[in-house]
Formats: sequence, C-alpha cells, structure tokens
Amino acid sequence: MFIKNPEDIQQLDVSNGDLHPILSILNIGIVITDDKGVITFYNSVHAEIDGLRPADVIGRKICDFTEVDENSSLIMRCLRTSRPVIECPVLYKNRNGKIVDSINSVFPLVKNGKVVGV
Repeated sequence: MFIKNPEDIQQLDVSNGDLHPILSILNIGIVITDDKGVITFYNSVHAEIDGLRPADVIGRKICDFTEVDENSSLIMRCLRTSRPVIECPVLYKNRNGKIVDSINSVFPLVKNGKVVGV
C-alpha cells in the first residue's frame, strides 16, 4: 500500500473500531496498537504472516511475543518519536520458523494533538 501523504493517515480515527471491518479485508498485514504498544487490532493477513492468531496477540504488547524489544521495534520507535516510519525493510523469523522479509510502514495515530497509538 502506498501512502502519498503520511499526514493523511493520521487523520483517521481508528480508536473506536469503525474502520476495523475495512482493515480486515485488505490484503496487507495491519496491526494497530494503543499508545503503550498494546495491540488493539491485528488482521488475518498479518496473523498468517506471523503464524499467530489475532486472539493470541490482541491485548498484548508487541514486544511480548516477537524477537524485537523496545529499542528495535518499529512500532515502539514510532510511539517514542511520534514520527512515521516509512518503508523500512524488516527481516525476521516468525513463530513457525519461516523467514519473513517485508517492507513495513508505521504511522502515529493522533487524536486532539496527542499520539494515541500506531
């Protein structure tokens, strides 16, 4: 998915779940977290990539079940800096031992001038 203007994504209000049905049918992996990095949405495409089920990760912090930590996680970097991370190459081994090579973008979700998630 190509975003021409990263600021446009910040105008979306995903905190109330209205967009979840749309995000669920897109053919790209999507993860939404709150401002602490706790997953609030995890679509089936991302679940398949990671070899996990949405029910296993929703409500958990991204660093709790991946090989990343607070410093290496793109999600945590975006939360820490309040700046988007755009088209960053990521290489990791998923839960099933499969090597995942992807290009990831992470955008801060801003509401009333405050980052409320990514």
